[in-house]
Amino acid sequence: MHKTRSVLTFKIQAPPPYSATNSRWQNDSIQYFKLVGDSLQFYRKQLNCIDEKGRLTDALISVYDEANKRFYTAYNNTYEYDNKDQRIHYIGQIWDTINKIWINSSKIDWSYNAHRMAIHSLTQNWDKNSKKWYNTYRREITFNSDGLDTIHLQQKWDKTLDKWINFSRSIRTFNPDGKVILSYYQTWDTKKLKWISRFKDLFTWQDPSLLEVNITMNYNISKNDWENKTLRHYYHNEKALLDSLVINQWNATNTKWEKHIKVNETYDINDNLMVIIVSLWDKDIESWNIGREEKRFWSEVITTRISNLKEISPLVYPNPFDTDIFVHTRSDFPVSRIEISDRNGRLLITATKQNHLDLSVLPAGMYILKCISGQAQKSTIIIKQ
Repeated sequence: MHKTRSVLTFKIQAPPPYSATNSRWQNDSIQYFKLVGDSLQFYRKQLNCIDEKGRLTDALISVYDEANKRFYTAYNNTYEYDNKDQRIHYIGQIWDTINKIWINSSKIDWSYNAHRMAIHSLTQNWDKNSKKWYNTYRREITFNSDGLDTIHLQQKWDKTLDKWINFSRSIRTFNPDGKVILSYYQTWDTKKLKWISRFKDLFTWQDPSLLEVNITMNYNISKNDWENKTLRHYYHNEKALLDSLVINQWNATNTKWEKHIKVNETYDINDNLMVIIVSLWDKDIESWNIGREEKRFWSEVITTRISNLKEISPLVYPNPFDTDIFVHTRSDFPVSRIEISDRNGRLLITATKQNHLDLSVLPAGMYILKCISGQAQKSTIIIKQ
């Protein structure tokens, strides 16, 4: 049984001078904990800079040094916007502790259509030797007449050929309510010069806003047929918040679904996500065994702000995921932008006014998903299998 622990306050290393006008560093920040053994350890802190329009312009990320019991500055992210408040530029930097300077790491540029939908993004990395940016990935999104993103095309830069080549794409079909019901994920065969199917997801919705069932299938090239892989059931409480998620895996030998993972979530009186418990199915005793527990802590400032806005943690499903995720928040927390970052806080993907994201380009691992509504924001952990 876990004992109640108080949240410790650490002094963060002062950020470099910030000269932008009408901007301020927020007094409150985001605190991250990780479970090590039976104890929660404080390991990362993020300090945000918000301009007069409530837009995030800088994020200073510090990592806690357990040995020396102090934070050290590690990463800095800078964001720029156009006159329509659309994010158009991001630069991530790493702090050089020896030379005491910021070193460029990666950058992303976005462009939008007339309906303010992101249709193109270009990701580049910094070459320390040549001190130049070089292309890595670009993404093209196609929308239908209803404004639904039907095709996501990902291309990568081939240094040898000195040109863009196809990498992956996802093709989606929607129901009359605008919810995706089928999504295909394909990769480009550079030898045969054609698209090869890899995964597909089928979705069943409980109502226009709540996902009930998600089935993931793999494409068996040798058999030229689809095979079951994962079955996810989503259960919600009376407030439409995710109460539990049960993940089943397909046993091809016994040709049946078998229990695998269960995720339970607990909320406080303000609907803030407080506890996540992940359990694994034990076949021998036919029972769930707790495998991981994650606790969320809130400072008084953050809790007050969340309570006033009636903000809740975003509901993300499936989680863990293979290629696509869906993000759902309550109607009184309209999300204007969604950001996906790695564990070091480096921005990888951003989306505007979309609840369906194609994350096929990301490698397996843990990521941070952030929902932004005006000056308020909410983060949660997502895991790609």
